[in-house]
Amino acid sequence: MQACRNACPPDRLKEISAHICARLLSDDLYRGADVLLLYSPVRGEPDLLALARAGLRDGKTVCFPRSGTCRRMTFHRVYGLSELTAGRYGIAEPPETAPLPQFTRHSLCLVPGLAFDRAGFRLGYGGGYYDTFLPGFPGITVGGVAAACLVDELPRGEFDCRIHRIVTEEEAFDTGAPV
Repeated sequence: MQACRNACPPDRLKEISAHICARLLSDDLYRGADVLLLYSPVRGEPDLLALARAGLRDGKTVCFPRSGTCRRMTFHRVYGLSELTAGRYGIAEPPETAPLPQFTRHSLCLVPGLAFDRAGFRLGYGGGYYDTFLPGFPGITVGGVAAACLVDELPRGEFDCRIHRIVTEEEAFDTGAPV
């Protein structure tokens, strides 16, 4: 899957990212969200920062993760993308002093992944950060992924969490994961 993603030319990835953001911005889940949990794109992931900029303009609480120890991460509120700086693993993250948000069932978490399957399972990078965070998250989870990285089925482990909705440049669908 990494080789598949690496084969995507930068111009095509930019186009894919724009299509995914457009689909998400027109989605009722975005419109109804009070808090947006996003991530800084790395390793050829779709760039969803346009969603963060829109959320800031729309008055939503926009948050990014900070990686901690023991596979723990915390999401912190930002008031502008300029607050993000290179953190652990070289991934842009907010300062440790940034406020911690309150999550609700209307919070929307965009979950990164190397690949996703149609049932809502994802192939991450092996750190376990999202698999540790998601069980306690009360909101809706969404995987934004290039269609080339969407497969019928991925291997699953006992701690893997299903994502509620998948959005690609070609389609958006609910996975049937319980809300």
